[in-house]
Amino acid sequence: MSSPSLGSIPCDILQHIAFLCSLTTVFAPPVDVLHLLLTSRTFYRSLNFRDAPYLYADIFCTKFDAQVSVRRYGTRWTDSALAAELMRRCRLLRRAQRLDFSPAGLVQDLWAALWMLLESDRLNRKQLNRARFPEFILGLAHRELSASSVSSSMKHIIVCLLSLTLRRQTILGMSKKDRDELYGLVFPFIFSPQQPSKPPQGSLICAHCSHRDHVYGSEGPTQDNTQPRCQCIHDHPIVSAYQKTQFAMTPNSATAAINLASAILESTPMRIPYHLPETRAIAIATQRSGPTQEEYKALVAYETLLQADFAEEQHEQHEQQQQDDDYSSSSTLSEPCPDHPYAMSDTPPGFSRHNDLAYAEILRSLDPGHGSSNVFSYTPGTMTGLWEGIFRTAPSPKNYLIASTSSTPSPSPALGFTKPFQCCLVEYICSGHTGSLSAESEGDILEHPLCFPNLLDPKSSFELQIAGRKYRRYSPGDEVRRCHLPSHNDILMLGQTLEGHAEAWGGYKFFGKVQTDGHLFLKREAKDTASPNGKQIFEGHLPLLTMVVGRWRFVSENILPGQGIFSLVKSRNGWKV
Repeated sequence: MSSPSLGSIPCDILQHIAFLCSLTTVFAPPVDVLHLLLTSRTFYRSLNFRDAPYLYADIFCTKFDAQVSVRRYGTRWTDSALAAELMRRCRLLRRAQRLDFSPAGLVQDLWAALWMLLESDRLNRKQLNRARFPEFILGLAHRELSASSVSSSMKHIIVCLLSLTLRRQTILGMSKKDRDELYGLVFPFIFSPQQPSKPPQGSLICAHCSHRDHVYGSEGPTQDNTQPRCQCIHDHPIVSAYQKTQFAMTPNSATAAINLASAILESTPMRIPYHLPETRAIAIATQRSGPTQEEYKALVAYETLLQADFAEEQHEQHEQQQQDDDYSSSSTLSEPCPDHPYAMSDTPPGFSRHNDLAYAEILRSLDPGHGSSNVFSYTPGTMTGLWEGIFRTAPSPKNYLIASTSSTPSPSPALGFTKPFQCCLVEYICSGHTGSLSAESEGDILEHPLCFPNLLDPKSSFELQIAGRKYRRYSPGDEVRRCHLPSHNDILMLGQTLEGHAEAWGGYKFFGKVQTDGHLFLKREAKDTASPNGKQIFEGHLPLLTMVVGRWRFVSENILPGQGIFSLVKSRNGWKV
């Protein structure tokens, strides 16, 4: 009797063997499966990409954060979509590992990297870090951001990827020359529109040249009426994610650039005025007003939160919590839970939710429910609480270079100024309003004279009547209203500074609005009407659910410098509603 051959192995067993081969290490491409494919025709027929997409879908679930689609869209992707995405991501990781900056397929690879980071609960970011992606995107930025021939869409994606991957220690570890060059590269994006540009509507194939990389439509015939001219892909190239081909959307690069610029500017030390009293107690005893050295030290110590640092902090806290849980339950025997590809035990739950709002327009593009999910809408109560940070001028790269090369750390005129920013915010919700405000009515509300309640007293001014609408104060304890408020509700914000901050830097009150996409608008004015600081407008976004960055400007044009950037972080300890 002849011995059984490898070709007689049942297909399901062979596929299981291939799956186990792919588990040699999580952070490596499934090259062993490729070796099996090349073994024989029988193996190829059983394991090839087209006939066994479920095999590659299972491999995808072991190497990437595949559970995010269930949370966002209420469903998982098909096996074919996951298999196709596995191939795209393996190509991206190989490019990053080799520091390959060649233009062929570059936009598609950057798009794949963006989706990996937007879906990262932990594994995706670790895959990119193992493949040296932060080094790759930094090198690509130096090559492409200053090139006039590079598409604007790709530049915006690069800036966003820099903001999502660079850590503070990377920025501080750069030479002064490299840091100055990076600031010069991201500076033009600081004052770009804070809303992502939407791609054109219509067919993905150009009507005239049948080229999939051309935007649909043309500029009309040439002067000799021989050949119509097509609009080139440079504004919106064609990309694909999970087998859905689409025009690449331009993300909000202004928020990303502001986040990066803030961290770079903070790397230049600021001198603390020596003539100020050391502490608040000494200032009171000597009857001196204004900030003290102690409060200046707190200002200098502030660090803008970068998403890569925040993600690492969350992962470390999760690992510590796991170790504590394992230690506390080490004496208890229990049945092990079966592994599930969408519930990995070492993944902190829901870190990707921080990207739901900041990149909602991109994430909605793949929503099977056509953008109907409230996952991508602002959650009432997010802005309620104590926010602390800084606002400063954003010097031009030339002035920044002059100031940063000075041998004496000081608040040089080229750097303008840096001041602390604090606000205790409370949200008021008009649940009966079912439409978005027009520009005229919004302006009327923001200019409406308002008698500010005592926000520090949770029992005061539970309801407000503004411009004919009734607003009810948000209460964290009201879980029904917190979880089920429709996304179209009108939300206003009222705020003020705490007493200690007011003693040092002056007291302020705030009035503003937050939209369903996380875009917020705050007006700040001094409580003392005789203050020379005037009114300021702060406009920004939530790149993280605990951080706001954006731009500010003076309402009065005669106050200079008149605009800049700001960064706020939600305080974990402090005033609460």
